[in-house]
Amino acid sequence: MDLLENPGDFLFNLHSDNCDFTPVLKNRHGTIRTNFYPTTFPATWLNLSVKVKILSDGGFAPYVPQVDLVGEYGKMIAIDMAASAGDVESSSDSVKPGLGDIGYGILITKSVTEKTRIYGGLRFSDAALNVKFGEAMDLGGTTLSEINVGVKDTLIVTGIENQIGEKKYVVAHFSYSPNQKKIVSRIGWYSKHLELGFNIYPEGFMVMHPFMAWHWYF
Repeated sequence: MDLLENPGDFLFNLHSDNCDFTPVLKNRHGTIRTNFYPTTFPATWLNLSVKVKILSDGGFAPYVPQVDLVGEYGKMIAIDMAASAGDVESSSDSVKPGLGDIGYGILITKSVTEKTRIYGGLRFSDAALNVKFGEAMDLGGTTLSEINVGVKDTLIVTGIENQIGEKKYVVAHFSYSPNQKKIVSRIGWYSKHLELGFNIYPEGFMVMHPFMAWHWYF
């Protein structure tokens, strides 16, 4: 399964690589994050995610969980540059050529031990690709003249975070996409600013996507 056979699946997977759906640290107020690989580089898909804690774990009572709000935005600058140069145009008269994504959601987190927390929530995702090539591309017997696809869904997410050292965490989460009928999993190692790990797509052409990201706490 690749971009030509199922562009919606390809788009959904890359969009999910951008997504940040881990809780804000319990001693912080929020997080700013950007995914570097594989979206910013090599795909030129610039992205930014912001998480804000609106309720602390045990803030009002021991049973009260932490609640975070999440928002993210991304845009592929290579398509914008190609459109400015006239290499691509919109496949619709009312839509500018481009590739972009947005997402937002809510996350609920509760500590189960001093170093371990579990979390869950909902994340709405919307990604769209709209391009029409000035000349049709011949790809080994297949002609490609335009791509116009969008994916929207509200994912159900659950996960676990474990602190393994000072400012070092291991995180694993699982999400399900009802519309796409897809499972997305992530295993990651997080330090003070760097994130490394894998996104796993059991049904995808590339089952495992390594990722690298940076974050800043406030």
